[in-house]
Amino acid sequence: MTGKEEKFFEVLREYTGYCEKAGALLDSVVSGETDPEEGYESLRLLKRQSRDVQGRLIERLYKAYREPAYANEARSMVVRMDGIINGAKDIVNMLIVYHKDETCPEGIRVMTKLIRCAVSEMVKIIGYTDDVEANMMKMDARCQRIYNMEERGDNTYRTTLQNLFYGEHDPMYAIRWREILGDLEKVLDSCAGMIPRFQRIMVKD
Repeated sequence: MTGKEEKFFEVLREYTGYCEKAGALLDSVVSGETDPEEGYESLRLLKRQSRDVQGRLIERLYKAYREPAYANEARSMVVRMDGIINGAKDIVNMLIVYHKDETCPEGIRVMTKLIRCAVSEMVKIIGYTDDVEANMMKMDARCQRIYNMEERGDNTYRTTLQNLFYGEHDPMYAIRWREILGDLEKVLDSCAGMIPRFQRIMVKD
């Protein structure tokens, strides 16, 4: 790894901290530990704070990866991380409107737990870049864990969607929670989607 790449990953490690906080806030709101409006304000602040780091990250990215193919992979990875923060904020914003006296479907809670765990694994993976050679096996193992969480999320999405539309629910209840369920799946997909891009830039040599 070159010096410029090391500096890129140094800023990336900082940026993943914001992703981890976003995942934790989302889970806290869905589990009922944090009021949705309070959670939304915290996520708005988190998004503002992350912008400066993201700007520095993109700047480092183009210095570290001169070849367009690798620069695009790295940028695509950053875009997916940004999707975690934005997705969490948007979901909590919807919960302010929808999550009044309604009972939250269990599948929604499961999805948010999976997101929180997947982001935590992602933080550990990026953290290992301070010594890639020594941590390669650990990286691979945690990447597989995220893929397993994505697979579990796909199963949860499908069974929850079936229950919403074929269970004894009010149609509007099903429509509201389907939208949130779909957005949760997108956030979890963002976690898994950064893995192959991360692996490609790590083995580019």
